[in-house]
Amino acid sequence: MPANYAYAEGEEPPVESYEEMGGFRGNFQLHRVLNMLLPYAEGGICAPRWYDIHFETTYLTRDEVSRDVVFSSDGVAGLADPVVVLSTEDLEFDDEIGFRVSAAIQLGPGFSIEGGWQGLNNFVAAASVSDETDNLYSAMSDFGNNPPPQTTGGGTVRGGFPQTDSAEYHSIEYSTSFDAADLFFRRRWAGPNCRFQGSWLMGVRWFQLEESFRHQTFVDYEIANNPEPNDVEGSMDYNVGTMNSMVGYQLGGDLWVAVIPGLRIGAEAKAGVFVNRADQETKIYANDADGPILFALEHVSKESAAMVTQADIMVTWRINPNFTFRGGYQFLYADGVALAPENFNASAPFLDDRFPTINDNGHVFFHGTTWGLEYLW
Repeated sequence: MPANYAYAEGEEPPVESYEEMGGFRGNFQLHRVLNMLLPYAEGGICAPRWYDIHFETTYLTRDEVSRDVVFSSDGVAGLADPVVVLSTEDLEFDDEIGFRVSAAIQLGPGFSIEGGWQGLNNFVAAASVSDETDNLYSAMSDFGNNPPPQTTGGGTVRGGFPQTDSAEYHSIEYSTSFDAADLFFRRRWAGPNCRFQGSWLMGVRWFQLEESFRHQTFVDYEIANNPEPNDVEGSMDYNVGTMNSMVGYQLGGDLWVAVIPGLRIGAEAKAGVFVNRADQETKIYANDADGPILFALEHVSKESAAMVTQADIMVTWRINPNFTFRGGYQFLYADGVALAPENFNASAPFLDDRFPTINDNGHVFFHGTTWGLEYLW
């Protein structure tokens, strides 16, 4: 139809199909859908990597409980190795939810001061063993060897201690949590084509690792040829807690790649040497058939060097001018710390040769997913 064709009154132009129109409307609708699925792209790939505050949820697991510490055997060990039925190898932590938040204040072009905090993860694990034949023996008696079994005029005494050995029940419980806070200066840079951006940072960090460990025993058996009462009863409740308070200087940086405007993939790492004040406190309650016989309280402190390293792999997706989705995977490692089960002292508290000690040669490794939002005003 000529462009200058005049229609008579009441006459309508012919209807053309979308195909005859070049599929314009269909392509327009598809374009709108694609725009809804793509990140907010204002600023292009040269938009600076920046946020004012960020907050996210962490879902971490602890990779290893501790070095193997053995507590119980099945039967008296004698001259052979004990048949281990309860140790820290029986403990396994579940993944735990925590929280992380940070904020940034710009001091100049590409130069800012940032601070953050992470915590609320509380990891708990427990294990126990029971024996109806009362055949559980403790590390405190060298698994029934010291003191050895005896037969006296007063009757028969099995090997070990009446509070811990020839027991029907042994259990262990372990809990650990950490908090971390840092304050640092960050200097940002951008590559010539803006696709690569990054920064370096330096500052201070505080890291606290708190743990508690509990070992319980319950003894209740009878020896027929013993005089009345011929039963042997006893129990022990052993609690050890550790606190690691670390402060140190850290260095690090990050690197980001703009995949498309509004979508970035990056990684950040930081590490430092810390001064760790480690505290270990032990409380022991024990009793036998004659009543309470023991309450022990021990406390040891030590200062030494430690190391904390953290790395994050992240993806950011800009939702609108103010909010950006952030998700990734975090790795957190600390070395030179006092772990509660590794500070279990197997020297028998029923004797006088027990000497309080502290072991700060442990390490912890946490890792898991993170997701949250960045806000820019």
